[in-house]
Amino acid sequence: MTIKMPKAVLLGVPDSGIHILNELVSGMPPLRPGGWINQWEEDVYARLKTIREGEVWAGYLDYSREMKQWLDDHRIRRIFIYRDPRDVLLDQLSFILNEDNKHLYYPYFTRHMKSLDERLMKMITGFYDTRANARRYGLQHIGYSNINHVFIPYLRWLQDPNLCTIPYENLVNAPSGYLAEMHRIADYLWKDTRLPERSKTEYLQRLQDAPVSQALQHATTGEWKRYFTDEIKRVFKQTAGELLIYLGYESDDHW
Repeated sequence: MTIKMPKAVLLGVPDSGIHILNELVSGMPPLRPGGWINQWEEDVYARLKTIREGEVWAGYLDYSREMKQWLDDHRIRRIFIYRDPRDVLLDQLSFILNEDNKHLYYPYFTRHMKSLDERLMKMITGFYDTRANARRYGLQHIGYSNINHVFIPYLRWLQDPNLCTIPYENLVNAPSGYLAEMHRIADYLWKDTRLPERSKTEYLQRLQDAPVSQALQHATTGEWKRYFTDEIKRVFKQTAGELLIYLGYESDDHW
């Protein structure tokens, strides 16, 4: 009997933990790490055609009906990770403010903007500054989409019935949540593959007995609560309150 191993692609919203997920899933025997998909710099379909059985690839792919159908036609399984938009925003801002990352906006965010609150507000609502200010910091133009637009290109993946969805918080908050999510992923990847059920059971047992990975040890959730003032909360609710409700992070605006 021929054993067919799955092809898998990990998808997600930027800064939602896709690298942690990749480390965990690609370590599942008999799977192995594949490559990274960069939709902004390459022919995505040509790249996807190189995926081999048993490989786990990762990348940020905008949703489209054509892409979903292509992945279905080529029997490529996909796992989608998402995260609280408030923590996503903080991570994106932290990346910009880290001088070592040499982000193009680092001079503007550190010298033109005078406070953390101002930076957070700009990241929430989005902004475009004048060309004169952009040139002052060595740029042709400067601007940032609001937090909704960070998520919108990817959200319709959540409606894909052939997708396995993973909330970042379930993966990192507690050992029980992590093990439950990894069990769900294993069930999804093993389904209809003729892979021995024993290999899945043994893997999950080893996972339960093993120390928590360093990536998970350093993962955090709810950091936004340390930095969001009442005014920042008000603006976030006004701008992206519906996004939080849609993703299940809040049930209303009373947070």
